[in-house]
Amino acid sequence: MNEQTVFDPVARYSAQLDALFRRTRTSSLLALPPIALLAGLHVGRVPTGSILMWTLAILGVYAIRIGIAHGYLTRPRDGDPSPLWLDVETMATAAAGTSWGAMMFLLDSGRLDMLFTVKLAFLAAACAFTMNSMAVLRFVYFAFVFPVYVVVTAYALMETPFLDASARYGLIAAATLFLLLLLVMSTSVSRLMNESLAQRMAFVDLAAQLESSLAAEREAREQLEQQALQLEATHLRQH
Repeated sequence: MNEQTVFDPVARYSAQLDALFRRTRTSSLLALPPIALLAGLHVGRVPTGSILMWTLAILGVYAIRIGIAHGYLTRPRDGDPSPLWLDVETMATAAAGTSWGAMMFLLDSGRLDMLFTVKLAFLAAACAFTMNSMAVLRFVYFAFVFPVYVVVTAYALMETPFLDASARYGLIAAATLFLLLLLVMSTSVSRLMNESLAQRMAFVDLAAQLESSLAAEREAREQLEQQALQLEATHLRQH
């Protein structure tokens, strides 16, 4: 294993970005059906303008994320990746988390009904699902879950007259506990993903070394064959 390659910060950063954007593109596409389902469930229950506003906003954010990921993965591979890619992705991820949280306000039926439970379930699923695609760089994942937590907390304090005080603060406590659980789990996921990246980089480096050794061996063998032919020609001339 070539430790210089595995632990080189630039190579590691590039590998992390590759994994992040590859998973981001896939997870963003998979998020589109749940968004459409949520919008459809609220038709006739909340104002149409609110549904359209939320749907168009979150679809726009995910279209931007898909575009950023596609742009990075198809860019010319000349030189090291710019840190600007990560900055833009972090901001787009924060916008995605805010859009999911804004669902609580824009798709608010104002009642403790099935739709209220469905929204909470979808938020929990979104936070858990995106861990797989973002945890390779933990602060990117934090940029997603923290806005969700803030918006849910604000919603519980401002827009839940159908809940008494104990239920309202119980919701906030549950959201806080879930956030802490996600952060702990994301630590383990991030560690495993980065270990996997390091092993993959080591295998790639080892394969490159083997290929280089084989090329050097072929070159040496060709030189020996040429020398043997030259010696044979010399012996023939002397004979």
